[in-house]
Amino acid sequence: MISEIEKQIIKELDDRELTQEGLPPVLALYRQLVFIQSSARSRIENLDFRLNAKTIDNRLREGKPAFEFRDIPMDWGLYRDLYNQVAAVFRSFPQFENSLSVDWKDDLKLLESRVEEWYRGHPSENHTGNPVTVEIMLQAALKPFLSIGSEIMLKMIDQDRWLRGYCPVCGGAADFAFLDRERGGRHLVCSRCDSQWLYKRMECHNCGNQDQNTLAYFASDSGLYRLYVCEKCRKYLKAIDLRCTEKQVLLPLERFMTMDLDRQACQKGYSAVLSI
Repeated sequence: MISEIEKQIIKELDDRELTQEGLPPVLALYRQLVFIQSSARSRIENLDFRLNAKTIDNRLREGKPAFEFRDIPMDWGLYRDLYNQVAAVFRSFPQFENSLSVDWKDDLKLLESRVEEWYRGHPSENHTGNPVTVEIMLQAALKPFLSIGSEIMLKMIDQDRWLRGYCPVCGGAADFAFLDRERGGRHLVCSRCDSQWLYKRMECHNCGNQDQNTLAYFASDSGLYRLYVCEKCRKYLKAIDLRCTEKQVLLPLERFMTMDLDRQACQKGYSAVLSI
């Protein structure tokens, strides 16, 4: 079943398409991916991670995320179908059609090993197509499994005891953040499963740097968006300040609406943190 936020994202993109007479390619591609991911949820929404609260608490105490790759109750036949659908979407866009091929069409064991390698931060180069694009497709196909896992696990996690720069649910890196309306507290958003968790305002989410002389942020003219940067590790993090808007904010969509911030960060010599 499609989630409420997926419904809202699709509606927002549909409205933009009507008012702006079309969508930029990146948003058109993202909308198709949301359709694929949402249609998969009804087939996997009853996932059983078989993890109890004690196991999760022990892992969090050790600085480990709630679940590991082996804990995900994968349906590899479904995953293969999702991956092939995702690859077909990418191939439908001219900028990707000559850099992709559908791998692992029949070999589920090979597919499983490739996904696990990527998840553990050791992506294989033994495949056809652009490595970065292939990783994006692997992640897009895995997203429904991870997002459902996030919904289950976040209910059992005391965020006040975590305060780490990586996701307490799946261990993924943050690629976005927001300042809440109530206190201006900074929350990170996982690039893999969309989990949100509280983090310190003035500390680098990548290297833990707390030296205020080497930490900074650039704000947009409206103050709505921020680009946090660390001079020690040269990483950046995009953020939105919810205190500057009364409108509902769709955080997964904001990743794509703020790609100009990524461009600015790269021009300044900073790079994003990749999922671990």
